[in-house]
Amino acid sequence: MAFAQVVYEPEFKTSYNFLSRMAQRGIISLDDVVLPLSRKYIQEKLSEVYFRYKELTLLENKELDFYLKDYLLDRISIDTMHSGSLPPILFKKKINDRWRFVAYRNKDFTINLQPIIGTQLDLRQGETVFKRSSGFWLYGYIHKNFGYSFSFNEISENGPLVDFKKSFTPEPGFFGIASPGTTNYSDFRTNLSYNWKWGTISTGREKTQWGYGANGKVVLSNKAPAYPFVRLDVKPATWLSFNMTAMWLSSGVVDSAYVRPTTVAMQTQIDFVPKYLSTHSFTFMASKKLSFSIGESIIFNNRLKLGYLIPLAFWRAQSHYDGENGGGTNTLSNSQFFLQASSRNHLPNTHLYFNFFVDEMSFKKFFDKALMRNQTGYCAGLSVTNIPFKNGYFQTDYTRTRPYNYVHFVPAQTYTNREYNLGHWIGPNADQWYSAYTYQFIRGLKGQITFNTVRAGTVGKGFGQQYERGTQFLWGSINRYNTLASNFTYEITHDVFLKGSLAYQQTLINNALDKYFHYSVALNISL
Repeated sequence: MAFAQVVYEPEFKTSYNFLSRMAQRGIISLDDVVLPLSRKYIQEKLSEVYFRYKELTLLENKELDFYLKDYLLDRISIDTMHSGSLPPILFKKKINDRWRFVAYRNKDFTINLQPIIGTQLDLRQGETVFKRSSGFWLYGYIHKNFGYSFSFNEISENGPLVDFKKSFTPEPGFFGIASPGTTNYSDFRTNLSYNWKWGTISTGREKTQWGYGANGKVVLSNKAPAYPFVRLDVKPATWLSFNMTAMWLSSGVVDSAYVRPTTVAMQTQIDFVPKYLSTHSFTFMASKKLSFSIGESIIFNNRLKLGYLIPLAFWRAQSHYDGENGGGTNTLSNSQFFLQASSRNHLPNTHLYFNFFVDEMSFKKFFDKALMRNQTGYCAGLSVTNIPFKNGYFQTDYTRTRPYNYVHFVPAQTYTNREYNLGHWIGPNADQWYSAYTYQFIRGLKGQITFNTVRAGTVGKGFGQQYERGTQFLWGSINRYNTLASNFTYEITHDVFLKGSLAYQQTLINNALDKYFHYSVALNISL
């Protein structure tokens, strides 16, 4: 597959879920281990589905037609640039196209602008929380090899039960300004990419996600705020893909060498310790149905190091070259390993997956319960489509993170960004069982019933992580969280969503039992 101009698709787009279902039905082969995907790649996969439309249900064909309209302009724009023709300016809906707020294209340049408007009302424990957001998303292509995008969203939440930190929830974390009863924060993403026949390099500010998971991901998730990055994607063969991403993180650790006075009394300028994460991985497509992925990541601080920016390298060995000693006497970095196996449609209409994350592990003492060092996490799950009825979809998975996974005794080397976990939101020493059944009633309208149960033990401190041996799973105080919820989502037209939910939640925190209902209704618009 040749790469075309790359614009990464936002995570809220429902085309992701549609293509995933098509892949597990065996309609297409999908390389979605590393997210986000590009709009052009999604458009190509939708075209592949189109050529097998006879195998789709009536409703799936309606969905396909809906998504093809969304990505029509990407196909036309790229084809136009290669042919050198000059099509007209678009400011509204055209035949076989979606309605567009602003769209312009000529033979060397395209631009698309969509507003982002959202409002949400939450009712729980007799209190109300009101959330509103506004912003825009801008993207397009330049000549034959460049793609660009920029989005900005200003968000405000008001009410006595505003969750200021969002620390133990699948909702994405943020940093902003908080005061009693209100919080304000923003989310902006940007990307500039250059492509060639078999690869793409891009830079900007985004979240990189790695692996599969129904309600969180153990390797890289969307929990932490977006960060500056440089990303390399290479696909030298149809059965092999490679990704490397270098990320500039926020440590939140004050650098005492850079605390400076100002002209205002009692006010200082503070710099924080620089923090970086590099990750690289290979995905091998053994067949259309079976794939294996393996990767490595490393967190380091203080200064950028060239050795951790080399795509084909063993970074754990590089850390020893830099002067890191065994036993933690001179720890310069924090490395991780991870892998995943995925099977789609070996069992009809079914996706089976397993991913494993290794923060620290001692193989020499693996079977010695008293001395073993096993700071790992894993997720195993399955999803089945068209069960027990056509257009029905079931998904379940189990996630477990061992004690001190993601934790590190060097504060600037924890597996976090702005104190939010880069991996699964449940954090270390916890497990989750999540199940959901979704039914698609008509094009755009789906209902869902979910059940989620989480157990979370004591997180522990960095000192304990360094000398941890044989720690029992779920040690310390155990908190429990159970949620039974029903949700509906209606995508009225492209990127215009009406959502509602009713949830019954039961928590046992510090031996105190709490039960309550949670209602939510939301309208999100991005035309």
